[in-house]
Amino acid sequence: SENYMLADKHKIEKEQNAQLRNQVAQLLQLEQEQKMQIQQRDSTIKTLQAKINSIESQRNEALHSSEVRSTIRSEPMPAVSSVLRTTGDGMDSSAVSKKLEEELKKRDALIERLHEENEKLFDRLTEKASSLSSPLSKGSVNVQPRDMARNDNNNKGLPVDVAPLPLSADKTEGTVALVKSSSEKIKTTPAGEYLTAALNDFNPEQYDNLAVISDGANKLLMLVLAAVIKAGASREHEILAEIRDAVFAFIRKMEPTRVMDTMLVSRVRILYIRSLLARSPELQSIMVSPVECFLEKSNTGRSRSSSRGSSPARSPVHYVDEKIQGFKINLKPEKKSKLSSVVLRMRGIDQDTWRHQVTGGKLREIQEEAKSFATGNKALAALFVHTPAGELQRQIRSWLAENFEFLSVTGDDASGGTTGQLELLSTAIMDGWMAGLGGAVPPSTDALGQLLSEYAKRVYNSQLQHLKDIAGTLATEDAEDASQVSKLRSALESVDHRRRKVLQQMRSDVALLTLEEGGSPIRNPSTAAEDARLASLISLDGILNQVKDAVRQSSVNTLSRSKKKAMLTSLDELAERMPSLLDIDHPCAQRQIADARRMVE
Repeated sequence: SENYMLADKHKIEKEQNAQLRNQVAQLLQLEQEQKMQIQQRDSTIKTLQAKINSIESQRNEALHSSEVRSTIRSEPMPAVSSVLRTTGDGMDSSAVSKKLEEELKKRDALIERLHEENEKLFDRLTEKASSLSSPLSKGSVNVQPRDMARNDNNNKGLPVDVAPLPLSADKTEGTVALVKSSSEKIKTTPAGEYLTAALNDFNPEQYDNLAVISDGANKLLMLVLAAVIKAGASREHEILAEIRDAVFAFIRKMEPTRVMDTMLVSRVRILYIRSLLARSPELQSIMVSPVECFLEKSNTGRSRSSSRGSSPARSPVHYVDEKIQGFKINLKPEKKSKLSSVVLRMRGIDQDTWRHQVTGGKLREIQEEAKSFATGNKALAALFVHTPAGELQRQIRSWLAENFEFLSVTGDDASGGTTGQLELLSTAIMDGWMAGLGGAVPPSTDALGQLLSEYAKRVYNSQLQHLKDIAGTLATEDAEDASQVSKLRSALESVDHRRRKVLQQMRSDVALLTLEEGGSPIRNPSTAAEDARLASLISLDGILNQVKDAVRQSSVNTLSRSKKKAMLTSLDELAERMPSLLDIDHPCAQRQIADARRMVE
């Protein structure tokens, strides 16, 4: 019996020893895993600290380089420092990531507010532009427009007079400045001069490393955005006009290297296009296709139409006539399976972490597909520039909610934390589209650059047609006496000078150089009739001046027989020059010569 007791005791001790060994092995494994986690966290912290140190060094360089560079880094640095303090306090990498996400959200909110301010600015400028159009004072010779309805805001019965004509010419010159400001109108600033020099002097061939080239190019684009923000709403147009040629030439120069952040390129392009839109009535009549035309469910084809209409402020003039290919979105509801949950638990994988990885991968996939869809898509570019960013994302969210009802709005079941799946998906689509619109399509430029070229062409065409209408109206007016002939001639010469100035600006406009070969040229309306009338008026003016001299001599001196005969002969010679005049100028010349002949006789 004692042996049995010893055997049982030995057996129990053996089992306890086995349990202890298992526990020790588990503890060792747990300790090893914790050490690995600590190492990963330390490496993450070191990486973040290295990035922060790099950013701070860049910030210090920017602060000492110029006044413009000081604005680009001043705002984000407190956020970076707070992240550094957070990592120093020993928080894990997930907390650091969450902190960085919060700072990125704050940055996006700031950008959104800036977009809203720009929209308000554009509205105010549009109202001011419409309020500037007013009827001009009546002159001695009234000109009734033949077909001036399209220019009703600029001219309400244009008179031929010394004062009103320069006013209309200044209006045209102001419109020309919207596309490419003339050298005498551009105001220079230290920031603009610095940026122009930096953009023109940047040479990618000086660097062997593409990463260095990319970093330098993107910093310059960020400096452009920062300079516009710093200039404020009142001076935004001035700084954009000052650096315009340098910015466009820089983007075109860097496109072959494919190192620029295309989202930055898009933001710069949109600034210029919206600035042009706000000051060009001929572009404000464009109505783009709604966002529903650009979105499509992959399994059912075109999505159901939304009840939302387009903006009431837009007139029914479509920019795109051809059928638009929609961006196909393939989303399916998540299937919850007990088997998959068991498998994940057996592998030691947290379900929330796994779902987050799957969702993140899907978002990246959608963003890349959206980028590919937007590359070279001018119709989508038009939608972006004519729709405020916040409104466009809201429309995308509404479309997703209508067509994918299983998506979470509140985000309770979503892996994005407090951010709903609709918000994540719409942001991924917006970011992808924005990045794609800034990507070049060799041999042409990016879609927004192509759109800017098209819009610049429209403005130039409108200006040339507007000047032709004015000249055509002037060319049909009768002139009763020498003073009216002089005024008509001066008016036509002034309009012709404006037209030549527009043509000269077109030839040197960098924005138009972004069009691919074979692009539709700018229409230069024929001005043969107007030129012929101007030549006739010049000849008539010369005839009337000689008639005026004859009248003056006959009224001052007593004429001898030979002198009178010579003067009558000269008047006959003037009458023989009538074929050099147009028919519309014959009555004036005949009347003036006949009156002079009577006075001489």
